[in-house]
Amino acid sequence: MYAGRPTLGGAGPESWGVRLFTDMAHMQIYNSARDKDLFADPKTGRIYTPKSVLAIESANDGEAIELMHEQGFWPVFEGKHVDQFLVGVKPIRWWLCVEQARKKYDREPRSQRTLVFRETASNTNERTCIAAVLPEQSAASHKLTGVIVEHVDPDAAMTVLNSFCFDFALRLRTAGTNVSFTYIQPMAVPPAAVVNRLPKLETRLAWTAGIAHISEDQSLWPGLWNANKAVAEAYGLNADDFEHILGAFPGFARKRPDFHAFLKANVAEWESNKAGRWFV
Repeated sequence: MYAGRPTLGGAGPESWGVRLFTDMAHMQIYNSARDKDLFADPKTGRIYTPKSVLAIESANDGEAIELMHEQGFWPVFEGKHVDQFLVGVKPIRWWLCVEQARKKYDREPRSQRTLVFRETASNTNERTCIAAVLPEQSAASHKLTGVIVEHVDPDAAMTVLNSFCFDFALRLRTAGTNVSFTYIQPMAVPPAAVVNRLPKLETRLAWTAGIAHISEDQSLWPGLWNANKAVAEAYGLNADDFEHILGAFPGFARKRPDFHAFLKANVAEWESNKAGRWFV
């Protein structure tokens, strides 16, 4: 996987042009302790809520976000709000006052769609790298790390980060309960031109999709398989390699038995067809 390939944090013509950022950049990710004043009314010290700002109860987070945007407030997504290809799996509890953030740090908060991954993770969890693309005009807590990519599409980059192949290699590097810059920046990734040809899956919004995990929507299984197979081939791996990698996720197999069986069946078909690699 590493032979002749760039690293996530590397530079050069085949690199992704990655810049990682945390709450210390003060531009979209904020610290839940040091920046709590950005989530609270300075006059009362009380945390902003849709009810306190709008004087009405919202039907769901989607409606609340739309109405709060009009009043200058962005949702703050925490680590627990994000799963692979999915945002909003828990109710939003903090709202960023954009004006207060602008005054405190003398800069406009970053408003673009942003690739993020969970900082808190372990190599014994169901999955280790958990990435999603936050919607525009949203903020995040310090338990998420932002990823700005210059040479690849954020959705394509997310496909790689959420793949079993990338996760497998990351699990061999990590220790403890955090995915730090030290662990993720040296990770091998396919070249930018290859990544931009990968199948893409958009990040779903949990309150719209009605799911808490991407595998709960069986209509997405073929797309998830195609994406994982394409990433494996982009790394130069074959069906036997992928079968070995899939076997290194016992927690996933235990928690998602039906989806795991679906993937295993497709690996078997891949092997039986002796399919040629379609990335060179």
